[in-house]
Amino acid sequence: RASPPRSRTRSAADNLKARAAFAVVRNCVDRFLTIGSANREYLISRGLPADKMFPFPYAIDNSWFRPRDVNARAEAKAKLLQELGIEGPRSVVLFASKLIRRKRCADLVAAFAKLDLKNMNPRPLLVLVGDGEDRVRVARR
Repeated sequence: RASPPRSRTRSAADNLKARAAFAVVRNCVDRFLTIGSANREYLISRGLPADKMFPFPYAIDNSWFRPRDVNARAEAKAKLLQELGIEGPRSVVLFASKLIRRKRCADLVAAFAKLDLKNMNPRPLLVLVGDGEDRVRVARR
């Protein structure tokens, strides 16, 4: 097996620790989310099974969306809840994307449906924004 790609030189002790850690992870984790090809190749080089890896790319530059005004977020949230006719306080989970299978919105809806919403405070609200070929399947969930 080839040595894993490295961003820095590791000592023999660090490599031994990494081997032990990945051996444990390999036996305890069902699936792995990878954030790019380099991450995927690194995990494969450490002995994790490629068939259990799923891509999970960075999708949003959060700093670009950060409010410039300290009160802007609270005001926007209150306005949204009012427009939707929903009484607050609520935590809002927003999915804004094309509704296509590879975006896995149906999985999000299914997971959200399993939450015990009655015992959560503030109670979360799932808001879906978008359209696409997977819309009917998402709506059925």
